[in-house]
Amino acid sequence: MKHAATMVVMLVMSIAVAYKARDAAAQARVSEIRQAQRHLPSRLRAPIAASLERAGVEMTPESAVSSWLIATVAAFLMALAIAPTLAVAVVPCSLLVAVCGTRVARARGDRRCAAALPDAVRSVVSDLGSGGTVASGINRLAISSSPLRADFKRIGARLAMGASVRQAVEPWPDERPISGVRAAAGGLVVTAELGGAAAGPLNGLADSLSARLAICAETRAQSAQARVSAIVVALIPLGFLAFSAAIDPDAIDALVARPLGRICLIVGIGLDGLAALWMRRIVRDRELSW
Repeated sequence: MKHAATMVVMLVMSIAVAYKARDAAAQARVSEIRQAQRHLPSRLRAPIAASLERAGVEMTPESAVSSWLIATVAAFLMALAIAPTLAVAVVPCSLLVAVCGTRVARARGDRRCAAALPDAVRSVVSDLGSGGTVASGINRLAISSSPLRADFKRIGARLAMGASVRQAVEPWPDERPISGVRAAAGGLVVTAELGGAAAGPLNGLADSLSARLAICAETRAQSAQARVSAIVVALIPLGFLAFSAAIDPDAIDALVARPLGRICLIVGIGLDGLAALWMRRIVRDRELSW
């Protein structure tokens, strides 16, 4: 009985030490990530931050890069276990997936912001109707749950620094280059200069933006099959390559074990990416592309 109690105590102590070690390892990892954040080049950080913001992803550029590196290493190890020769193509494929995924997420973020634009304009109209101003409406949108919250937060910050509504809103179309933003920015500037008398036309602008979005949504619904077909056609070669490597690793030795094979593999992946971009250009919506 005494030995059993001793074993239980030792087991509990071992579990406690294991949890403590895990917490210490986690803290060390967080410290390493924070140190890595300081060394990310500004030229690389700026475009990644802009893409993440447009995509609506609440993640720092450093976290995004570290997540991509972890996923790439995991994919490399899996490919190395399945077929060592296939691991050569993991890094370029991972980079291609990251770029395409970022563009898709950014396009979806733009669509969410475009869909929220009419309601944002109506919110300013509502604020004007209750005795407020365009500036107060912008500040209220800056603390709302709208997908455009970050945009109006920047505009509100410029207003707080003493800029006029025109000066604060003018950079908005360049910061958020989507359809409807330029018209909404012009409507807010005109309303701020004319006062509450322009609330009616501003509400009409919101209605026209909603009608335009409905037309774009109908167009996207009708072209959904073509877009899905383009994605499937672009992914079939990569899927066939991975399937062949998993079933018969020796079948792709000719591609990765010889210089000519590597050239063919790189050219093939490049042509596949070019075909995907070409098909995307054919079926995409000019205003709200996928």
